[in-house]
This record gives sequence, structure tokens and C-alpha cells, in this order.
Amino acid sequence: MKISYATYGRWLFRIGIATVFLYFGFQALKDPVGQAHLWTRREILELISGVAPLEIAFTVFGIAELFVAFTLLTGVLARWGLFLAAALLVGIIVNLGFNDISVRDFTILTGVLYLLAQEQGVSDGEQAARIK
Repeated sequence: MKISYATYGRWLFRIGIATVFLYFGFQALKDPVGQAHLWTRREILELISGVAPLEIAFTVFGIAELFVAFTLLTGVLARWGLFLAAALLVGIIVNLGFNDISVRDFTILTGVLYLLAQEQGVSDGEQAARIK
């Protein structure tokens, strides 16, 4: 079976995005409160604290990021992971406001939306076969 350059490129792109989610997911699990204060505006922290303790909220956030990385790397539940990635990135962009970091995250979001568009119409069985 011959694999196209587009397939290699798509997988490299998935690995790159997964690496971002892996890194920040592990950081959130290692120090959830520190990461919360580092990356989140005060108003948003107060809003989150009203719903759940920061440690729990950002631990869940880290787990969600690791789930996204897992789905990108394995292709298992890929559409779910990509939808979650898009939702997380929109939340991150809204939290950060307009700055150089949010522009970078917007670029990652467009890549996630591209991958999501590529996944549309592909069944889970076909997706699993693509990976092998």
C-alpha cells in the first residue's frame, strides 16, 4: 500500500498539535493551581472558582488536553477529540483576549478545524483502518 505525502503531512500535523496538548496537559496535572494563575485572567478565575475549586477544574482541564492528544495520536474517537480541542481552543482564545499567544492558538484552531473537516464522512472503522 502506497501512502501519499498528504497522508504523511496530515500525520505530522496531528503529531505536532498532539504535542502541544500533551505538554500543556501534563503541566496542568503537575501544577493545576499554578497553571491556572499563569494562564487565566482574574475574572475568569473567579468565575471558575464559583463552580469548582481551581485544583479540580484545572486537573479536569489537563485530563481533557491529554484526551485530545490521545485521540490525535491514535485516531480513536478522533472526531470527539477534535471537537473537544476546538472547544478548548475557543475558550483559551476568549480567555487570553487578542495578543500574540491567542493568534498562535487561533492558528492551531484552524488546523484542528481542518483535521475535523477531513474526518467528516469517515466511519470509526475506516478511521481505524487508516491508522494501520
